[in-house]
Amino acid sequence: MFCLALALAAVLDLQYDVYVGDETQPVNTGVVWLLRYSWYGPVWVQVGAIAEGRASIAIDTGAVPGLTDRDARRDDHYVVAFELPDAQWYVSRPVDNKRFVSDVPAAIATVGTVVEGARGAPPALGLARSDARTITLLNVDGTPAKNVTLEVSVHVSNQDHCGAEQGPELGKFETDQAGVITLHAPPEPLFLGAEYFNDVGGRLHQESGIIVGSSRDIAIKRTWNLPAEVVALTVLDNLGRPEAGHVVESKIRADTCGAHFGPVGTTDAHGVAKVSLKRLAVDQVWVDLPGARRRTLTPAEMQMLFSRGSATIHV
Repeated sequence: MFCLALALAAVLDLQYDVYVGDETQPVNTGVVWLLRYSWYGPVWVQVGAIAEGRASIAIDTGAVPGLTDRDARRDDHYVVAFELPDAQWYVSRPVDNKRFVSDVPAAIATVGTVVEGARGAPPALGLARSDARTITLLNVDGTPAKNVTLEVSVHVSNQDHCGAEQGPELGKFETDQAGVITLHAPPEPLFLGAEYFNDVGGRLHQESGIIVGSSRDIAIKRTWNLPAEVVALTVLDNLGRPEAGHVVESKIRADTCGAHFGPVGTTDAHGVAKVSLKRLAVDQVWVDLPGARRRTLTPAEMQMLFSRGSATIHV
């Protein structure tokens, strides 16, 4: 294995003349990254820089994990990414780990268009021009989804342990009154880090993250939000006396990393907590009790809480 590792280790030294659109627009400055993405999240390593239109790239394969000591549990994969000013990103296809050294130039060629350079000059890498890209969010009835917050990234992979996107972030946005956000970006696939609700077996579950293509104009229809109802929960002890100061919590159905729950109210001197709940997605409601105990509402109590707008429980 040691001899194999030495045989495979190499230093890749690559150069490209880089331009955007055509040769009259050389890239003056930028950074080249090797991005490792896996079940455990992303790792970024700078492997080159662009100065005065020329990219110089050096990759020491001996320092790249997973090439000489394969471990399927690590699930390491790599892409080469060119970062230009103003968060302009160009990302390659995945590099073939089994022939990493020979495949890096082929992967870089997918970032743009590579043509052979003139005698004595390196290859030229032409990148696509950035453009204004619009993303329109619509509710299921076709009306604009206003004031929805979403984080936009260049899509590389969302297959880590928590389903989070591992590509470079482009920023945080909020839809306007027409349900639209606009950003300036190359024609790369995008990942929208927004939460929405999806019907799963007749029940609504909260989900997060949408992968979209490289189109200039994209429209997405989802259930982005649900109405909240204010209901009153009365908490009494076994003798019927009001229990004050108890925190009421709830959890919604969610197919995302971690449980979505949190405090929604506290009982007052009369044992009453007025809480705001999203009825169509709420999974459980409970009352926190001393000693890390909780009193969870039964299905019948939940039905009463929402049908009548109030319910009384004993703890």
